[in-house]
Amino acid sequence: MPSLQMTVLIDFSHHGPILVYLSPDPPAENSFVKIFEKGKYEQPEAKFSPGKWAITSELKANNGLMNVRIPAGLKAGHYLLRAELIALHEGDAAFDKNPIRGAQFYPNCVQLEVEGDGTVALPQGVSFPGAYKVNDPGILHDVYCSTKTTSLLAPCTTEYKIPGPTVWSGAWPETTAVSVGPISGPNTATLWSSWIQKSVVTSATFVGNSPVIVATSTYKASWSANYVAPTQAA
Repeated sequence: MPSLQMTVLIDFSHHGPILVYLSPDPPAENSFVKIFEKGKYEQPEAKFSPGKWAITSELKANNGLMNVRIPAGLKAGHYLLRAELIALHEGDAAFDKNPIRGAQFYPNCVQLEVEGDGTVALPQGVSFPGAYKVNDPGILHDVYCSTKTTSLLAPCTTEYKIPGPTVWSGAWPETTAVSVGPISGPNTATLWSSWIQKSVVTSATFVGNSPVIVATSTYKASWSANYVAPTQAA
């Protein structure tokens, strides 16, 4: 049951869903299977409130701790777990129409090794990139729709549909929380930022409030055809 705990949390404005996928490692076409999701679970009561969302009302409130349960009886082998946050604070604009706005994606992958005599194989899933479209209802969504008189979207939808496939029937219906010990080691990081526009990735640090670009590169999605074992960090 992997857990992630962050000291510096995602911004309070980044309302949106949490999604978790599992794939054999290395991944292949249509190999990512959704094993967990949670989005908007309470409608707003106060004016200009977005309601309650998995990212800002649970993950942030729980100091960045999230529990994910690996499916029971899974076959032994190497797997890649993809945990993803989709921030929708600018999700009322479609990225292909306004490339400086749109939904923001925060994926993170962890390599796992499952041992034992399990016999359950993952079914066919989805591919990344390719699992979402820019105009999917769960990607193009106004989180403040229920409290605004006007919106870039028509109709203004208060219900939220999490993007991607449904959760696999072989996943656990509930996730049990686990206790964690005290934080040890460094727990701060240098402020940085990165953004992608037309497949060009730009990274920057900050001097005061001003960004200083340190690198640019062209992004091309690719997966290794062979398993590459994780290495110990220095």
